Amino acid sequence: MIRAAVACTRWVGSRSRSRSASEARAQHHLHEFVRDLLTDAAGAGEVRDDATADELTRYVLHVVLAAEGLDSPAAGHRLVAIILTGLGPQR
Repeated sequence: MIRAAVACTRWVGSRSRSRSASEARAQHHLHEFVRDLLTDAAGAGEVRDDATADELTRYVLHVVLAAEGLDSPAAGHRLVAIILTGLGPQR
């Protein structure tokens, strides 16, 4: 019984590490994708240039993660509008 419990604990632990590694890779790819979009947009003068693309990417991704608790589609649309306004070039 103890051996089975230890084996199960090791298996669950290895699955957690595996899932965490997958999540980390996915987050890295998402960061790169958004950063590349923002870099291209900055080059075209469509987003602000007073912050690096990496910095803007971190802001955007954190805000999007915080949106999980929004209570309506309208709130989500407002959030997107706020993000896009904030990313816009400074006047």
